[in-house]
Amino acid sequence: MPKKDTLNFEESMLKLEEIINNLEENEVSLEDMLAQYVIGSKIIKELTARLNAAEMKIKQLENGQKVDIETDV
Repeated sequence: MPKKDTLNFEESMLKLEEIINNLEENEVSLEDMLAQYVIGSKIIKELTARLNAAEMKIKQLENGQKVDIETDV
C-alpha cells in the first residue's frame, strides 16, 4: 500500500510533465531549475521502479506463478 504522501503513477507523471514544462519555459531562476531537476530525477527513478515491478509481476503471471497484486505498482 502506498504511503499517503506518495503520488500514484498518474499523479507522478503529471507532476513530472509540470516540471518539464517549467524547465522548458526558462521562467524560473537557476536555483529553482536545479531544485525542480532534482525533484524530477527522483520522480523518474520512482516511476522506473514501479514500471519494473509491474513488468516483473506480468512475467510471473505469464509463467503461471501466483503473484500478490498490490495497488502501489
